[in-house]
Amino acid sequence: MLWLSQSETLTVASSFIRGTKLWQWLLLAGGIFLIWTTLVAIYDVFFHPLAKYPGPRLARITDTWAAYYYSSGKWPWVVERTIKRYGDIVRIGPNSLVFLEPQAAIDVHCAKRDLKDTFIKTPLMDGLGDEDDGLLWERNPEKHRAVSKMMSPAFSGNSLRAKLPTLNKHIDLMISQMRAHGQEEAGLDVSQWFTWLAMDSAVDLACGWELHELRDMKSHAFLEGMDAGCMLAIVLSTTKIAPILTPVVMLLTPWRLMRVFPQMISSLRAMVTDRIERRNNLKHPDFCEQLLPPTKESEMKGAQMRHIGTVIGQLIIGGYDTTSVTTYMMFYFSLRHPEVLEELKREIRSNFSRYEDLTADNLRGLPWLNACMQETLRVVTVATHHSLPRISPGAMVNGTYVPKGVIVRTSLFTYNRSDRFFHDPASFRPERWLSPNHPKYDSVFASDDHRGYMPFIMGPRQCPGRELAKITFRLVVSKLLWSFDVEQVSKQLEFDKDFRVYSIWMKPELRMRFLPVKRDSQHGAE
Repeated sequence: MLWLSQSETLTVASSFIRGTKLWQWLLLAGGIFLIWTTLVAIYDVFFHPLAKYPGPRLARITDTWAAYYYSSGKWPWVVERTIKRYGDIVRIGPNSLVFLEPQAAIDVHCAKRDLKDTFIKTPLMDGLGDEDDGLLWERNPEKHRAVSKMMSPAFSGNSLRAKLPTLNKHIDLMISQMRAHGQEEAGLDVSQWFTWLAMDSAVDLACGWELHELRDMKSHAFLEGMDAGCMLAIVLSTTKIAPILTPVVMLLTPWRLMRVFPQMISSLRAMVTDRIERRNNLKHPDFCEQLLPPTKESEMKGAQMRHIGTVIGQLIIGGYDTTSVTTYMMFYFSLRHPEVLEELKREIRSNFSRYEDLTADNLRGLPWLNACMQETLRVVTVATHHSLPRISPGAMVNGTYVPKGVIVRTSLFTYNRSDRFFHDPASFRPERWLSPNHPKYDSVFASDDHRGYMPFIMGPRQCPGRELAKITFRLVVSKLLWSFDVEQVSKQLEFDKDFRVYSIWMKPELRMRFLPVKRDSQHGAE
């Protein structure tokens, strides 16, 4: 063997570098990349701790499979098909599993005695906005618990009752506008109207800011910015799942989204600043009050302001999305099942002779109305965001040990649509939620398995505004059906074909006519 001195070695290396052409360097880099990816693929398929679990071939070696379908808007349906094909535990990424059994959802999402054993959120949403992750996106269990504890009084019974006049103000305005414009032959697009209602009330309840979308019958720039943020969340998540796709995703992202979202953030900061300045001169109670420290605005630090803005923004998007989707979907499904709609009208109109009696307390006990709400939440499954990924601390999930660091998902969408757990799951059947003593109870639903039914999630991450969402649903549906007979005038939509879900549900156009119910004036509002 020929031994070279250090200077001779450097001379040979320098000559080699100078004599190598660009295409040769590119060929070398490509060869190294190919060898590396081949070795990684061999490891993932044969030697990875998850190698024993079945799943799509591409998903076993790359996260590109998940990123593609997630960005397509059909992720819940894809996961459903995958589970039906491969079984109850499926490998949908090199380091990712999805579970079907309801016990898995309980194991992953319910509270743990030791926070070290908690399945924490993945960093998919990191980087969307300020460095403060607020409430919804906070990954640290201790920080999340502190913010959640701070906000919990804002969602107490007394606090919600104090906010009902504000909520009813927006609902009544929508009823008034529908009375004026809903009889036209073209009807009204309720996907738009329910979004306006939800956003107007969410912003007003959060910090007392009025967008006047219902009044003006057009979307505010703030709503457009929120929608842009939801789409950017898909972009961000896709690049986190499969970084190799980042250049392509960024090139395909409309410039309008990149422009509108920062404008929305600026508006939110201005809104929070204005709210703090008038903290002693409020029109009504709001959620922001719970976040304000007992200091003057001049003494508040920048980090405190950013934290308040982040939490308020998350409360707004959490409030408007769930409410608008649930009310829209209830009418979508009930219009396809006229017998459901007729029973709902009968229950509401027979129990209340006056519009003013449609209050949150009075509506709480209507069994068919509540059953329609529960059934809507079952068939839609609002919490479908990427199947709620969590990072395993190294724990048992449905009797199976999941190694530390593995990403675990539970497909509530698939569970809610599975005939293993629900009788006739594809149909909209509120009867399944009735008590046995109700006239419309049907014993064929007695064996339904409700263990995994968690429309607002379970444990420490469950939605803090779930009671407000239920109250809003009851008020909107009952006031609409007490006031109007409704009919669909747009084309029929197919749920599995025409709907998409990204970070929120996309609602296709659904046009309806609202025909005022004729009543004797002494029996209530016209």
